Amino acid sequence: MKQKPKILVVGSGIIGASIALSCLNLGADVVVLEQNKLGGVASSNSFGWINASFAESSAYFELRNAAVGAFRNLKTEINLNDSVIWQGTLWWEDSGQELEKQFNNLIGRGYVAKLLNKSEIKSLEPNLKDIPQAAIFTPLEGAAEADRVALTMLSNLTDGGWQSY
Repeated sequence: MKQKPKILVVGSGIIGASIALSCLNLGADVVVLEQNKLGGVASSNSFGWINASFAESSAYFELRNAAVGAFRNLKTEINLNDSVIWQGTLWWEDSGQELEKQFNNLIGRGYVAKLLNKSEIKSLEPNLKDIPQAAIFTPLEGAAEADRVALTMLSNLTDGGWQSY
């Protein structure tokens, strides 16, 4: 009889929890060690923008785009409740030709995006104080509360498969 692999993951943030859940799904016995706050200190102090936009290279874009897809599929595996929202994002770090260049780059990569004018931005975000002349809207992007996602992943470990030290 083949023995299950035994995996020790150090850190319970979103990365450690993701590794632990993946190993568990592959049939391993998993223990997660955490010295500080469950869900991770860094993860609880981070903004989790789930996106593939604005990747410098095509290879990095493809990796990030695959990660967005995997994150969307995660909801079929675990109940993320309201710790992840898929509201889309607005981006206007650049303006004029640079904004259009960025937009065309996204469209050229097959990424879903729309170039919005000032009135469209105001309609979408009526409480925005300083409305730019134009912005890129990427409707398939989202945001995650990384520590809450990590805690949800950890809750899938059975038999007390995590320990706090």
